[in-house]
Amino acid sequence: MKQKILSHVHLYYESFHLNKKFFMTFIFDIAYAIFIVFCMFLFFFILGAVLTPAAYAMQSIISIFTTFSYGQLNPVIENTLAQNFATLQTFYIQLFLLVCGAIILSFLITSIYKAWIWIHITEQKHTGKYLWKFIGASVLWQVVWFIAALCIFLLFTQSWAAFFLIVECILYLYFTPFVRLLYREKKTIMKTYKEACITAVKKFRHFIIPLAMMCITLVAGLWVILFISAIIPFMIVLLIPLFLLFAVAWMRFYFAVVAKKIGV
Repeated sequence: MKQKILSHVHLYYESFHLNKKFFMTFIFDIAYAIFIVFCMFLFFFILGAVLTPAAYAMQSIISIFTTFSYGQLNPVIENTLAQNFATLQTFYIQLFLLVCGAIILSFLITSIYKAWIWIHITEQKHTGKYLWKFIGASVLWQVVWFIAALCIFLLFTQSWAAFFLIVECILYLYFTPFVRLLYREKKTIMKTYKEACITAVKKFRHFIIPLAMMCITLVAGLWVILFISAIIPFMIVLLIPLFLLFAVAWMRFYFAVVAKKIGV
């Protein structure tokens, strides 16, 4: 028992031996975060452009129905209503396409960024074939979990849906690193998924302590950041995002250290 505890202490200590590989992934995390923020601003800008005509159309429809009673509408008013309803119909189509496009784009961007990160972590060759196959496997993996979340949201009541979505989120966060770690260019996507899920279940006992240490370290780090921010309030704007990005990179690196130690 003492040997296992010492082993976990050593692995935890080793996870803070931050090398060039770690800082490369950290830089990718920062670049990804900046790009996602930019995409969110772009999304809401486009949404505002799409929403403005629909808002005017809805306001016009409400004004017409509150001003005129049924049977008093003249051809001009009817034509205006038809145009307004056509504007609303166009809005719903554009909104659907915008949301679908944003989801697909987010899956693609995330997969590209994860591919570059795990290329460095697993020390794979930077080949185009590996990159595109990894992106395909990652996108498909995200789509499957997204469809599962959508089914949960539609099929269950609000309280049960919230519970199952939390469970799904935990499972996704646990299984996903195994998929990305075990992916190899010569493996098929389904073989990667199967091997990752089996390995994640079999090796779970080895990750109990590291997962607990990740949570403890994250909470402790946040407390330190909040303490510093209480003394220097404006620092919270800078420290919280940087700490969270650093924590994500560190937890990924810690996972890789443990996985390598137990032979994943």
